[in-house]
Amino acid sequence: AALIEQLKADGFDPAKMRIPPEQWYPAADGLKTVRALISYVSAKLNDFKQPNPILRDLKAAEALLVAAEAAGVRFHFTKANL
Repeated sequence: AALIEQLKADGFDPAKMRIPPEQWYPAADGLKTVRALISYVSAKLNDFKQPNPILRDLKAAEALLVAAEAAGVRFHFTKANL
């Protein structure tokens, strides 16, 4: 729904487009990915200009995914303009 509204705001006609449905994933899958990224960044700190903000964000995502897994809910990521 948010994508359709954004497309309309940008001057597109969503009725003429094939918009894929949102895909939701098991929290356990997200945890595997986020934990692998945490491990990678932690092992290569010198390869990043500012690894701490990256690790902070990944650990925040990990905490959310742990809670989602405990609650038995699925997840998906959405791009947001902050």
